[in-house]
Amino acid sequence: MWRWLRGSFRRFSRVALPAVFLLLFASTPEAIGQEPPDTLDLPPDSLVVDSAAVADSLRADSVAVDGILAADSLPADSVAVDSILPPPVLPTLPDPVASAIAPGVWEWDRKRLLGVRGQTLWELLAEIPGLLALRSGDFGSSAVVFPVGYSGGGLRLYYDGVEHLPLDGSVPDLARVPLSGVERVRVVRRASGVEVHLFRFAHANPRPYSLIEAGNGDLSTNILRGTFSFPRAFQGKAALAIERLDTQGRETPGATTGGWFRYSLHRGDRAGLRLEVRRMHSERSDSGISPAAASRSDWTLQGSWTPADSLLAEAWATGASIQPGDTLEAFPFSAESRKQYGVRLTTRRGRLWGRTTARFNEGAGVVDRELSGEFSAVSSRWGGGSGYVWKEEWGGRAGSGYDLRAWLTPVSFVTVFAEQGDGARSVPTLRPLPPKGDTTGDPDRREAVDSIGDPDAAEAPAIRFTRRWSARYGVRLAWRRIEVAGAMVSVKADSVWPTQLPFDRGGVVHPQARRSGWEVSGRLPLRPRGLFLLGQVQLWEAQDSLALYFPDHLYQGALSFHRTFRSTGNFELWVDLGVQGRSPMTVPVPGLPEEEDGEPMSGSAPDEVEEEDAWGPSVVPFYQNWYFRLQMRFLSLNVFATVENLTLRPNNQDLPGRLLPGTRGLYGVRWTFWN
Repeated sequence: MWRWLRGSFRRFSRVALPAVFLLLFASTPEAIGQEPPDTLDLPPDSLVVDSAAVADSLRADSVAVDGILAADSLPADSVAVDSILPPPVLPTLPDPVASAIAPGVWEWDRKRLLGVRGQTLWELLAEIPGLLALRSGDFGSSAVVFPVGYSGGGLRLYYDGVEHLPLDGSVPDLARVPLSGVERVRVVRRASGVEVHLFRFAHANPRPYSLIEAGNGDLSTNILRGTFSFPRAFQGKAALAIERLDTQGRETPGATTGGWFRYSLHRGDRAGLRLEVRRMHSERSDSGISPAAASRSDWTLQGSWTPADSLLAEAWATGASIQPGDTLEAFPFSAESRKQYGVRLTTRRGRLWGRTTARFNEGAGVVDRELSGEFSAVSSRWGGGSGYVWKEEWGGRAGSGYDLRAWLTPVSFVTVFAEQGDGARSVPTLRPLPPKGDTTGDPDRREAVDSIGDPDAAEAPAIRFTRRWSARYGVRLAWRRIEVAGAMVSVKADSVWPTQLPFDRGGVVHPQARRSGWEVSGRLPLRPRGLFLLGQVQLWEAQDSLALYFPDHLYQGALSFHRTFRSTGNFELWVDLGVQGRSPMTVPVPGLPEEEDGEPMSGSAPDEVEEEDAWGPSVVPFYQNWYFRLQMRFLSLNVFATVENLTLRPNNQDLPGRLLPGTRGLYGVRWTFWN
């Protein structure tokens, strides 16, 4: 079926896309079958009168919305659009801290997500300063993002507040996290790691919504993503999405395929219950370090209730499982499911906000329970502050910590900020396969286990915590459209655990000495209007110690043009010429020295490693990617084209021997429909 879809899409791109451009310039919006918003500032889900008409006998003021009169082609008893009430939405009380470098928050709403360069969540997160982005190959291969020097346990991912539990490593594999149907992405960088919050599209319009994203390019790359949301279905609301990304890659072809379905019941805007199921399947040709095929399935049942305007109560249950396929040599661990039950209370009064959360997990290799509290207070004149505290319990052991930050604006163009955090967080792990000849579990897996040979006894996952301290002190200067920010940063940790994803399974943990450095970012306006020079760099003092995943510097820079034309805002243009890079860095290599009995050593505490070079570290070379992007929006149609690795660098790699794709051009469309 997918071969037919790919062939159909290629034929579509050769014939239909040129026709689309001709229609855009030669036809009216009604001829295209699309309903454009009146202005750029109109919210995407606001009510716009469509082509449905009513009879002339109705009074004009009962038919017109924003001055647009309906025609008279429908019967007199037709219902005017403005008489249809918008569907209810689940209540929310979001954190009032806005996206800014001072509080360490980055956020993309639905409009900004339609204008980003990247096609995946990994590409989106790779643009955040201070985060290290790794790929083990092209689409379908493992991908992850975490703070510099904080690999294992350094990334936590949430869907509407419900944690996306890692199943095949100590961090979620972003290759199997779909971006379809996401309305907002909020990233919080803390001393305790980076939190990525994904929020599903909240349908608040009486008309159905569709978003089609399609593209193809070099290396036989194809992208197909569709999101469909229905405001009224089966006495509630329903939404579904499909997603397919595939490529022949540079050396290792791969693909990601899947989708999700969501259904919700509402009691007005005060309470609601929603159920979501999703399944993502990855295919990877290099089965030497990873299963050739793996599927992850998730389900979530979540309820929300707001007894008062300033109070929100939520509860959820979620479960996840993974099926690694038949190649167990590359995944010698039990494919156990994990579950989580949680509750949280959120309150907000003006600029004051607070939240307390309790999470209870089931399944080996993950923390038993977690209690956390958050608060923030912001002022439009003086700045603000926020804090986060937590306590985790796991098998009789516990870890706790804090993260505090504050930012002050003594004058309008100066912001001074400070952040400090310290504490121990859990690091998820995997359970080895059951012993050879075990008669429990899935028969197919038991047969495969016997064929590859297993340790003589199954081992319970180790209880793992890492203690990390971090501080950041800086200043931001903003005058008119000029902005410069700089900060001094320091970090240290008692251990750095591998991600335990396929590319570093078996690597031994390593202590991290204190390191200090600087973060600098800036924006300089140029001519013509809309053109900016953007840049950011993180510089660390050089050290002789073998710090894992800790390049001495990371940088990004771009000439970026973004401007909206015409009074209606119906044409928008993006043009970017930029670069991303980092210095060489030390990474762990899978495979450890053997013990006397011939069995490989398992990941253990740093003091159990007698020699630093016993675990065989490797250094990946300097990385640099020059890129170009052109994107245009006509009404609600976004047309994009990107080119990666313009300089044709032959050795770009994040991991030893895992060459990343060479230069690749990609073009396609993102098209929103409200009808």
